[in-house]
Amino acid sequence: MRKMILVLSLLWSVNGIAAGYTPWAVPTQIEYVHGGILVSGSFGDINGCGESDLIYISPSPNDPEVFRTMTSLILVAFTSKKEVRFFTRECIGVNMHWSGTPINAAHNSGFYIR
Repeated sequence: MRKMILVLSLLWSVNGIAAGYTPWAVPTQIEYVHGGILVSGSFGDINGCGESDLIYISPSPNDPEVFRTMTSLILVAFTSKKEVRFFTRECIGVNMHWSGTPINAAHNSGFYIR
């Protein structure tokens, strides 16, 4: 029984720390939602959150400058139709005009533009 609990605990913990890079994609829509930025594009569902092609970026209370910088770069990418890529490491529920299914979140994580 103890071995079974240990194995299940390990499987659960590995699933909880999933992280990865999104594919390169051009942002197709940007929304300001609940104090953060929701970016739409062909980003997939890297963490298996349940809702694909959406990345949510919220401000960090520890470093609000990172949020401002990421927001500015995303707007540049959107207006110039440049590809972006995010490093996401968690799922987050954002209540708005869709079902509220958890989506991928990038908070003070890697952000790339090309």
